[in-house]
Amino acid sequence: MNPRNEHPDFENFRIVSIPPREEWERTKWALWGDGEYPESSVLAGQFRSLALEYFDSEAEARQDYPGVPMDGFVPMPSTAIVPICPPGDWSPMDAGESWEADA
Repeated sequence: MNPRNEHPDFENFRIVSIPPREEWERTKWALWGDGEYPESSVLAGQFRSLALEYFDSEAEARQDYPGVPMDGFVPMPSTAIVPICPPGDWSPMDAGESWEADA
């Protein structure tokens, strides 16, 4: 599969290994994507980087996305970038909302 067809909002892709966590006992693999928040988001135009799909093995990830490079780097979770002096009405709970949700 072509990751751009499956995830058109993202520009750069890589396959990464993610160590065990509370949710799973063994290492998982993920298709990781970098891009910008879409125009419908309150974070429109800002950088985002996140896991798009999870796999139980490297072989499974490679089978679905054979042309995507491997990267041993485990990225940090995507977070909103808050200016030094955010507006007085800004709350971290607002990050990631879409404008359409208010309509």
